[in-house]
Amino acid sequence: MNMKDNCILTAESVTEGHPDKLCDTIADAVVDACLTQDAAARVACEVMATAGKIIAAGEIPAARLPDIPAVICRTVREAGYGGSDYEVEVITREQSPDIAGAVNSGAETGAGDQGIVYGYACDETPELLPLPVVLVHELTRLLTQARKLRTIPGLKPDGKAQVSVEYQFGVPKRVSAVVVSCQHEDGVELAELRHAVMRHIIQPAFQDFPLDAETEILINPSGRFVEGEILFEGEDLLKKTEKEMCSIRGNAISMIYQEPMTSLNPVFTIGMQIMEAIRIHQGLNRKDAEEKAVKMLRLVGIADPESRLKEYPHQLSGGMRQRVMIAMGLCCEPKLLIADEPTTALDVTIQAQILDLMRKLKEELGMTILFITHDLGVVAEMAQRVIVMYGGRVVEEAPVGDLFAAPRHPYTRGLITCIPKMDDTRETLDVIQGIVPSPSDFPKGCRFHPRCPYARDICRELEPEEHTIGATKVSCHFPLGVDEAQEG
Repeated sequence: MNMKDNCILTAESVTEGHPDKLCDTIADAVVDACLTQDAAARVACEVMATAGKIIAAGEIPAARLPDIPAVICRTVREAGYGGSDYEVEVITREQSPDIAGAVNSGAETGAGDQGIVYGYACDETPELLPLPVVLVHELTRLLTQARKLRTIPGLKPDGKAQVSVEYQFGVPKRVSAVVVSCQHEDGVELAELRHAVMRHIIQPAFQDFPLDAETEILINPSGRFVEGEILFEGEDLLKKTEKEMCSIRGNAISMIYQEPMTSLNPVFTIGMQIMEAIRIHQGLNRKDAEEKAVKMLRLVGIADPESRLKEYPHQLSGGMRQRVMIAMGLCCEPKLLIADEPTTALDVTIQAQILDLMRKLKEELGMTILFITHDLGVVAEMAQRVIVMYGGRVVEEAPVGDLFAAPRHPYTRGLITCIPKMDDTRETLDVIQGIVPSPSDFPKGCRFHPRCPYARDICRELEPEEHTIGATKVSCHFPLGVDEAQEG
């Protein structure tokens, strides 16, 4: 930068649980462990971490190797990640004789980036480092401290900070921007987290170089930063490798998408698209896969399936394209079928046919269907148990009969009262006042309270806990139609 002019200098720092930092720490720990076992060892080690797996690979010629998996697991625990629910793989081999010879010769030659560092000192801070660097390191230090001391409950090890300082003629004048992103448990409310980070992290970090009214402060700017799990048959899908997920997608778990015209590939025939999943997951040859595809098209009620296999999506009607999507979803006989608005844009006759078909196939194949829809008529027709969501949260869960007979959440009641009825004498339909909040700015407390006619002060302050009322689960401070004493 040209210090004679105005400019902005930005520095970034990460916590010990950040994937990049964690991999570097593991690599350093492996080097230290190898040198402890053999002072003459030569270690070239790279580490990669992905969901549920850590890989350490490199060239490590040594008389005696340490227990590298144990070193990795210990380092991960020290970084703040508990348990051992991850796979560790170590891939090592002997170093090239040419490289080893150069390193061991004692000559003024070497390999790689051995001890080469570039930098400069300045008089902006007692640490002789640029001010943004000092400030950003203080942010991540305080963030780690808050996690370990639980000053801010629910923090996880992964965190990142960024500080931008405006300079005038080489002198730092003001902080222009501060960014803090911190991983947290799923139950932590974003508004509460931002308040706590501002109080316990940002304000203490800048007490010697205060922020001004124009400083841009961003705390988890992309929204919630959480870790969680997706369980299928007792296994967490988030910890599966891409290869493992490929064996699950379209096989054990299939999906019917909302709009078949945009989901089907327009340049491939119907037959090629159905046969692809069959050949990948069931290992059938082309002839057998084609026979299976014909069978599936016949199963979903498409006449003359042999000819339809050779046609392209644009040659089919909307109802036939949706039947093709169902055939694709069912061709490998999945255990779980996810249907995302499968009857959107279909006329009522075709819609009824599709729903009847799905209900029939569910019984014949013994599979589970997860039906995603905003159409409560379809819910009443298809569902056994219903989950109602608002603002990314489950607000009510109940058997379908109980839900329609006695909705417990104001949002659920609002949805039901909006439905027109044949004998309805109302001049106007009921509506839910207000608008759905932005995912980046959910209100504090109950997310529905700005639109709820029954909201009280506690609804504006605290996220409601889940209540169990008979077979219904509802997240509401004041469930409808029930006295407090009756709640289970």
